[in-house]
Amino acid sequence: MRYQPRGRLRWLSYQVNTRLDQRQNAPDARWVRYVPAPPPTDTSFLQWTLLHRQDLFLFRYATRGDQTFSFQYQLTQRVPLSGLQRQQSRQYTSRSRYVVSSKVGLEWGITYLMKESLAPLQAELNYAHRGWDTGPQVAYQPSGRWRTTAGLTYRDKVAFTPQPLRLRGWRLPLEQRWSWKAGAFVGVRLEPSLYRAAAPLPPLLAYDLLEGLQIGRNLFASLTVNFPLNRFLELNLMYEGRFTAQAPVHSARMQARANF
Repeated sequence: MRYQPRGRLRWLSYQVNTRLDQRQNAPDARWVRYVPAPPPTDTSFLQWTLLHRQDLFLFRYATRGDQTFSFQYQLTQRVPLSGLQRQQSRQYTSRSRYVVSSKVGLEWGITYLMKESLAPLQAELNYAHRGWDTGPQVAYQPSGRWRTTAGLTYRDKVAFTPQPLRLRGWRLPLEQRWSWKAGAFVGVRLEPSLYRAAAPLPPLLAYDLLEGLQIGRNLFASLTVNFPLNRFLELNLMYEGRFTAQAPVHSARMQARANF
């Protein structure tokens, strides 16, 4: 749903999106189901996700800048063999954008997130935390083909379950993107970061708060290549690397998309 006033309030607009996804793998109906075998895996059961988002835009179509306030609620529930698993999060976001010139733009973002994971039969999956992410970003785009962005983000998180603790850190995202024709681009992202915590984090909570990184110095690097093969088919290649005090983690993905 979208609301766009006219007249004196034309600088104001409001948008609401709600989506419900449900997935359930059908049982195996082949003859092998009559052969003695281990029980089905956790992915054989029902899981669904509810996503609700509200956006309030101020001066959305202004040439000099705009302001956006957003609220997002997400609820995910799975029922595997190991028991109910439920995750919910509430996120409040403020984004301020200002255009300095035709080539330079500034942005300041503030995000407050509350997240909780509940699994009554698996205590190691229970955690709850809340906290802030805030920082500026500058973008330089001399042409329609070349774009450079740099930012600085401060993170302050407080966990309540399974134990009270506090995490603080900084991230310095740097991104370069070059496009040579419509739908074809190469993107490179480097993001050094530094995180500090007074006590060791439980594994699952650490992965959620640090996004796969570790306490201390980290470096996240990614390379994305996207180009159309023909009018209806395009190919996407992506590499991601996480470099920490432990052994680095590398991942790569190739995806072909058909557009009709």
